[in-house]
Amino acid sequence: MSDRALRIVVGVLATGGAAVAAYLTYARFTHSTLACSTGGCETVQSSSYAEVAGIPVAILGLAAYVAILATAFSTSEL
Repeated sequence: MSDRALRIVVGVLATGGAAVAAYLTYARFTHSTLACSTGGCETVQSSSYAEVAGIPVAILGLAAYVAILATAFSTSEL
């Protein structure tokens, strides 16, 4: 697999992850009902495990996916 193709795949996956994390962040702050096929998602979203040092895990995930997306399309080489 070429470097370009790998960067595109990583970029697409990071975009999908960022979209899910953004949705969870939005739902957390607007207290919206989550679209969840398995049930119990609100329980997880409101549990004590949904925060690390007072920061919602969804925000941490969003930041991580945005960082991965930025590095996937970075032109610098190591």
